[in-house]
Amino acid sequence: MFFSILWKHTRLAIYELEKVVWAQNLNLFNKNVCFFEIERKYEEKLKKLAWQIKIWLVYSKSEFLKEEFLIKLFKNKKLVGSNDKELLLYLKTRWFVRRFKVLQDIKKSDIEVKNKWVEIIRFSENLYGIVEWWQPIQVYEKIDFEKPVRSMKIWMMPAKLTHYLINISTILEKNKVIYDPFCWLGTTLFVANWLGYDVFGSDINASPAKQNFKWWQKVSFYNANKKVYIFKQDITKLDISKKKFLHSVTNVVSEWFLWPVINRFLNLKEAQKLEDEVWQIYFKAVDNLLRLPNLENIVFTFPIYFLKSGMEYKFDKIYGAIQKLGVRIEILPEIYKRQWQKVWRQIVKIFK
Repeated sequence: MFFSILWKHTRLAIYELEKVVWAQNLNLFNKNVCFFEIERKYEEKLKKLAWQIKIWLVYSKSEFLKEEFLIKLFKNKKLVGSNDKELLLYLKTRWFVRRFKVLQDIKKSDIEVKNKWVEIIRFSENLYGIVEWWQPIQVYEKIDFEKPVRSMKIWMMPAKLTHYLINISTILEKNKVIYDPFCWLGTTLFVANWLGYDVFGSDINASPAKQNFKWWQKVSFYNANKKVYIFKQDITKLDISKKKFLHSVTNVVSEWFLWPVINRFLNLKEAQKLEDEVWQIYFKAVDNLLRLPNLENIVFTFPIYFLKSGMEYKFDKIYGAIQKLGVRIEILPEIYKRQWQKVWRQIVKIFK
């Protein structure tokens, strides 16, 4: 049995477990911990998940306290401030989450030394978890905060969210080719490249992504074996017959047009006006993208406005128009939001 320490958007985290690694027999231990089972062939995919904070195997008390298991676990590693007898006593007397740092310098931060830890989680009197994977914080921080072209005054899709969208689109299968038609600063391109996909990116103004890509090529996470191609394109005017290099695209992943930066709560009429102004952009974009001959699905975010009245305003008009194109739309089970934001994100998956 495996466990996952879930991120704050719990239903989205569970959706990733179910759809990407085909987790079965999910059981919520509490609001932040989930137990599940998967087939061994999906085990490597666990290390590429986005919405799980920590993850790996659960052991019963009898399994965990076997001398041979502990020797294997701590082989050639020095426990800080503890010998084996103290460790066993500690495990028997402490509750829920406790960690054992196995490192040379105990003054280093958790993130810096995490690959040198043995982290043990006690879930109950009889259940222990051993952490073998942590979310790739270093990748997210590098992309979010070190891109040379960026601004807090414009929309920026977080790298963690991008990672999640790519996962639920590709199901982490190899030989997929990703296209971001609103690449802007290049976040989707860099995350997709790090994950091992060929990726295309376009925008009306492709200059920011191109500048950031020069930086990305010098970053340690850059995958030089995979293609990254960026070009200028108004997606509403895309002619697939003239862009035959896009015929290899299997998955479209993007942060679509969220419209202007909103710094106050809108009323209903204002939200309706904004929807009327942008719905044709979405419709034309989807219509053009559906002409890609090898396309499997489109995953992107729609804006949701949180109104003065406390209501959530969703772009139902756009959903209705897109469905008339003969596609199936899946709206994910939870809104991506942060408390201080006036505009939230609805994650949507369109199947060709």
